[in-house]
Amino acid sequence: MPEELEMYQQKHDVPMQLPINNANVSLWRDEPRAIDGLGADFDPKFLEYDRERSKKFFLERYEKPRELAE
Repeated sequence: MPEELEMYQQKHDVPMQLPINNANVSLWRDEPRAIDGLGADFDPKFLEYDRERSKKFFLERYEKPRELAE
């Protein structure tokens, strides 16, 4: 989905620092965890988007065939 790709691009569009070593690569590649003290471990907008996507998938997958069968 284009919206999801844009969200991931914005989230991971971080410049890499030189020199390239394990510490800098992990800062660039890995997302901060809640235990690192850098804030919440979730994105409320992403959670809302994911819930809506799951709900839509469920309705299309399970409810539509049931309606058609009746």
